[in-house]
Amino acid sequence: MSTESFLIVQEHRGLITPCTQAIFMNEHPQYQTKVKDSRDDRHLAARHLDILNEACMERGASYKGKKEAVVRYLHMYHKVPIVIDPIFGIVTFPTVSPKRFDCMWIFPLNVLDYEPRDSNEVLVTFKDHSTLIVPVSYKVFKNQMERAAMCLQHFAYRPGGNKHSG
Repeated sequence: MSTESFLIVQEHRGLITPCTQAIFMNEHPQYQTKVKDSRDDRHLAARHLDILNEACMERGASYKGKKEAVVRYLHMYHKVPIVIDPIFGIVTFPTVSPKRFDCMWIFPLNVLDYEPRDSNEVLVTFKDHSTLIVPVSYKVFKNQMERAAMCLQHFAYRPGGNKHSG
C-alpha cells in the first residue's frame, strides 16, 4: 500500500460531487475502484458503473437513461459522455469503452490543463494541481473533452425550460 492517504468507503451514495476529478479501476482484490477527488481519494468495492449509476439516480435518472438521452439528442454512440448534474456542471466521459478494465472516467469541471506525454498518453492537470496520466492519445482526450462540453451545453438548465430537438 502506498503512503498516499485514502478513505475506504463502504457505501457509494454522494460520492460524485463538483470536486470529483476521475474514477478508475484500482488494482486491489477488494476495492476495485478509485475515486480521485480534490479533497481525498476513495477506494471502493463498487464497480465504476455502479458508482456512476448511483450518482445519476441521486439526480433523477439512471446512467442508462442519461446515456440514452445523449444518444438520442446528440447522436453520440461510442464512449458517451454522461451529464450527471447540469446545474453544477458535473459531466464525465470515458477514455475508452466503459466495459474495459482500463476505462477511466474524467470530470472536465476539474481539469485545468492537459498535454500530450507521448503518442498514447496525456498528462492531465487538475485545478488543485494534482496530475493523472491517462493512457489515450491527445486527439482522443481532446475530442472527449469537446464532446462532454457539447453534452453539458445541450442539457444545461435554462430558465423557461429546455427545448430539445431530435
